[in-house]
Amino acid sequence: MSPLPRYTISEKTLNATEKCGSSFSCLENGCCGSRKICTATYSLGDQFTAVVGNDHAFCPNRIAFGSGHFCSCPVRHELFVTYNI
Repeated sequence: MSPLPRYTISEKTLNATEKCGSSFSCLENGCCGSRKICTATYSLGDQFTAVVGNDHAFCPNRIAFGSGHFCSCPVRHELFVTYNI
């Protein structure tokens, strides 16, 4: 995956993001720490984003549900909804 260009995220979303351990690096270079940003597949409501793969098994925003995974990170959700990433 190539690095993401810098994206603009609303101040409200940034303030709501409480579990980010990577200082919002997904907005700078498409990764969370040493890992790449999760691949999103669809939005679930206004808070969750379905993600695929298991590269982020220990992410505090990753929630296993049935056979899938969801991301509760407000920044990740806004990236998907606004920029379709």
